[in-house]
Amino acid sequence: MRPARIAAPDDTARRALAIPFRHGSARRVVVAELGALSAGDQPLLSVLEQMTVPSGETAAPRDDLPSLPVEPVIVMLAVCGPVRSRILEAGRRRGWPVHAVGRLPDLYEFLSSQMPDIVVVDSDEIADAAHALHRIHHVARDLQVVVIGSSEGLPSEAAPLVDTLIPHDAGEPEIFAALKRASREIPRSRTAKLARSQHAAVQDIERITAPDRLAQFAAQRAAEIMGGWAGVVLLSESGAAYRAEQPAFGGAILSSIPSGFLNDVPIFCGTIDAEFLSEVFDNVRQQQALMELAPVSGALLPITLGSHRLGVMLAVSRDRGASDEAFVAAETLANAVGHRFANLTSSARQIPEFERRGSWTRWCHDMLEITVYCSAACTLPWRYRPLPESRGLLTVGVPDEPATFRRFEQVLPLASADATATLRSAVTFPQSFAAIVDSDRQTMAYAANRFAAPLILGRRGPAGIVRISDDVVSGAAALQDSQGVVVCDDFLQDWFRERSESAPRLLELLERRQPHGFASFVRTRSPVR
Repeated sequence: MRPARIAAPDDTARRALAIPFRHGSARRVVVAELGALSAGDQPLLSVLEQMTVPSGETAAPRDDLPSLPVEPVIVMLAVCGPVRSRILEAGRRRGWPVHAVGRLPDLYEFLSSQMPDIVVVDSDEIADAAHALHRIHHVARDLQVVVIGSSEGLPSEAAPLVDTLIPHDAGEPEIFAALKRASREIPRSRTAKLARSQHAAVQDIERITAPDRLAQFAAQRAAEIMGGWAGVVLLSESGAAYRAEQPAFGGAILSSIPSGFLNDVPIFCGTIDAEFLSEVFDNVRQQQALMELAPVSGALLPITLGSHRLGVMLAVSRDRGASDEAFVAAETLANAVGHRFANLTSSARQIPEFERRGSWTRWCHDMLEITVYCSAACTLPWRYRPLPESRGLLTVGVPDEPATFRRFEQVLPLASADATATLRSAVTFPQSFAAIVDSDRQTMAYAANRFAAPLILGRRGPAGIVRISDDVVSGAAALQDSQGVVVCDDFLQDWFRERSESAPRLLELLERRQPHGFASFVRTRSPVR
């Protein structure tokens, strides 16, 4: 829901700004008449029309319980029985999520998947309380730390790390009062945590070079922001779909693209209801699958760039309602993902580049750069052919027969038995090699018949051998975070193994010394900006 300029209700010759609000099942529109506007007012109104107004939900008031500005998520570390029971009872009566872990490593694991607000530590149950408190502040500095114990029992260096101290004999009212005091800092700490996390996420997104990894990162980050589950679908111009759900719960919820993909505006819902579900899915089974997560709040965010629809992000909270800041952070994430995905799949990347010079042939396709060296006496035939969905087929010593290449037109998962069988069927002659190179996933699946297995630069020996049978070696090699992969014949295999120079230096040595043989460098390049 976004503001929009409309004709004033009582005077159509004048303009007004309509601001929509949704609170629970109630919908309201505030109309503010606009006075005489100058050219300088137009940018401000344009910005206002791009802002999304989050919807809200108010819980039914309880007269017997004090109110809090937020509902805290609490985790207890090694809290003893009586106090533990009182904290759990306080949480149960007020609907607060309360979790319990017994050891510090268990707390680390919990923090990797949850975003609690308060940690309660029993100092008498931990051998080195000062060390534990230092570690807690190191891994989660925004947590409010409540210690069960006495000031005499804590080392002096641990005192600055404690926000609230509760004696072991405290009753439930005293415990609640202490947790209430700790909760006053939660809005500030959540906002600071989201701001730092968003800044880091945007930087991480710019370093992602494959659409499927971008979808995985976006789903994981959205789930963290909302405190629950998220699914992302990205669609390229070629029709390739990249899906991810975090965390995964059995079958995929986004088994098909949500009907909400056609919405060009975000949808935020403080408490998920039937109307939100119908906006997101027109498939009843998908609606049911989402509701099995017991979601609280939800956000459906279009991933766009200008007028181009690039995908959709669906995220829900589970333990508590999502804050307005979480909705804004999720929308910021969707915008950053849209820009990066458009950059990775832009049409400029699809234009192949070809260059031949002396003993060298250079071919650039999408994010791949393939540089082939053939000495003057080398007669091995080689080819590189683009395939659907940002893939390419590199063959060496394989006859140029149309039937051979038609087998690779079907898109198969590189790790599948079908892909391996197709590659093996292409290398029927000795001294032959075939590889499917995926520029999006930066991986290579290959088969070699009496031909050297690929070498990852900087690492000795073949990489990722899967199977050796009847003189055919099949396997996989990763291009990401490496200097590249070298495919070479037996003449140059030992030459490369004896060297540890960088890829540019190896190219210079080959050019200068002109050894007999064949070599192909397969590397990733920076995407076009």
